This record gives sequence, C-alpha cells and structure tokens, in this order.
Amino acid sequence: MKKNLLNSVFLLVTLFCVSCVSDKKPTTGQEDGPSSTSDSIGIHPEGLTSTNKVDLISLPDFQKWAKKETDTLYIYNFWATWCKPCIEEMPAFEKLAANLKDKKVQLVFVSIDNFDNSHKKVQRFVDKNKIESKVVLLDYNKPDDLITKIDKSWNGTIPATLFVDNNNKTKLFYQQEFTYPELQAIVSPLLPFEI
Repeated sequence: MKKNLLNSVFLLVTLFCVSCVSDKKPTTGQEDGPSSTSDSIGIHPEGLTSTNKVDLISLPDFQKWAKKETDTLYIYNFWATWCKPCIEEMPAFEKLAANLKDKKVQLVFVSIDNFDNSHKKVQRFVDKNKIESKVVLLDYNKPDDLITKIDKSWNGTIPATLFVDNNNKTKLFYQQEFTYPELQAIVSPLLPFEI
C-alpha cells in the first residue's frame, strides 16, 4: 500500500515537472484535406463567443472541432490552472485576441486540468482573472491519448499552442511560453493583413 502511494506521488511530481518545462521547437504539418466532420459537434467554431463560461468538450469532439474547415485562424492554447508559465503568458494571448477581435482569428484557451471538480476550479480561475477569450475544459481519460491526438510531436509540456487554419492547410504546434511579440511573429505570416 505504501509502495503504491509513493509510486503515485512520484508519478504526479514527475508529470508536474515535465509539464512546466519549455521546449521551443515548433512542428508544422499539412492537414490531410477537408474534414468530414458532422455538425453534431457540441461546440461549433462559428458559434464561439466570449461568454466567460467554461464549456466541457470531449477529446473526440475537440479533434473534430480543430479539423473543421473554416476561413478562420484558430489558436488553441493548452494550459492548466496549476501551470505558472501558462498563466503568465495568458495576457499576451488576450492582447492578441483583443487586437484581432474583428478579424477571422479565434483564440481558445483549452484547459487540460483533469481532477475532481476541475470544471468548477477552471470556471473560478476564469472569473477571478477576467479571462475574455473562449475557455474550454478538455475531458479525457488518459494523458497519453490527449498528447498523441493533439500533435504527435507533443511531449506533454505545457504551455503548448496549436495554430490551425484548415482552409490554408496550416498547422503549427509549439511547446513553449509566448510573449506578445513572439505571438505576433507567428500569427502575422498566417494572416492576409498586417497586425
């Protein structure tokens, strides 16, 4: 019993340490073409609003959502309430979203908190910090599934960010904390206008 408890504690500490390490190598990839997702996805990209309400989304539904073909650049930032670098970079993302609010760019903070009462904790965090952008809580069972289904190059480090423009077959994945100028440098070439 003690051995199992020690192993569990060791695993949690290891995951925490690995998750908050920065790895600044992006990956790029081309989408395999138009997605054949149905309209039964719980959250539709066209319907995203800054309601400050945290929605729960399953991993399969998130995958469909991220592959949906639209004329919008989606920025999915993976974070957790316990990850200090994640929280520190949020203002840069919020500033970018505010500066592009009338453009075809959509920021979504994707919480990967996965413990009892995660939904309430994430909602409290969003309310307390006055997060304006869309926030979803990803519902998944196994961290390994989450990692491999978001991007095969992902080692589990957060913060991590996925930039997706399915119309232009663009997919960029970064495992790092961002500043506003770094975000501008990545997003600018993906847009048909200057920011």
